[in-house]
This record gives sequence, C-alpha cells and structure tokens, in this order.
Amino acid sequence: MIKQDDLQDLFQYKDGHLYWKKNRSNVKAGQKAGNQREDGYIDVGLYGRLIREHRLVWIWHFGEAPEFLDHINGIRNDNRIENLRAATRQQNQQNLKKRKDNNSGAVGVNWHKKAKKWQASICIDKKSKYLGLFDCFDDAVLARKKAEQQFFKEFARNHDVQNNI
Repeated sequence: MIKQDDLQDLFQYKDGHLYWKKNRSNVKAGQKAGNQREDGYIDVGLYGRLIREHRLVWIWHFGEAPEFLDHINGIRNDNRIENLRAATRQQNQQNLKKRKDNNSGAVGVNWHKKAKKWQASICIDKKSKYLGLFDCFDDAVLARKKAEQQFFKEFARNHDVQNNI
C-alpha cells in the first residue's frame, strides 16, 4: 500500500509529473521520475516495482487511488491532476482510441459488405448495440457520436476521424 505521506516525502508534483526530492542511488534530486513506455504511459520505479505515474499522482493528491483512473483527454502521458478522474472499468473503456484493425477511421463504424452500407454500433455493458445501416459514412459516424453522448455522458470522447484517434 502506497501512502500519500511517503509519496509527498519522495516527490514534488509539478505540471502533471513527479520529480524526485532527494538524491537516490540512481537519480538526482529534481530529476523527473519515470520513463515513458511505448504505449504512452509513464512508469515510475518505486518499492521494487513499476507503477504508473498517473496512479502515483492521484495518490500524491488524494491519498488513495480508485481501481481505475481515466485520462480525460485520452493522452496517456498527460498526468495533470485536472486531466485525471476516477472511473469504473466500463467508464474507462468508453473513451478508448480506435482499434488498430479499424479500417473505417471511426470508432464503432464499419463497412457492411452484404448490405453495401456503413454500419454503426456501440458496446454497452459488454453487449454490442446496433445503431443502424447508413448510405453515408458521415451519417454512421454521427449516429455513433450521438449514442456515445447518450450512453457515456461525460466519459464520451470526441473521436477525431482525421487524426485517427
């Protein structure tokens, strides 16, 4: 169990990152803690294990972390406290970026070969919900975005098709 007092003794928080307060065997005081992973998250070595920086930032501020934390803007290395929020597993997954195997460019939209139309769907409580078939790609994307707002509320993410997120 990581304690808030211990973290505040070890680190200074500034602009979404943690900085070491004291020299240690492999770091100097003032040095930024952690290393960025390929997937964008930052891991900090502490107590013989790697811990995600955003979890440490949350504990540094609030004393304990919920099971899931969500980056509001979807940027995994943006650990500013105002960009983090407590979430359930489902809420945390509601604003995921598009999958690598997505070839339409939009989350929840795919080409239906048999119907020769764009199909929109959304996953609610681990069940796929069909939103309809559309002649126009933009109409399918709009249907998906409306469903995200309806079901995900503040956890809905504005997926930018052109930026592939």
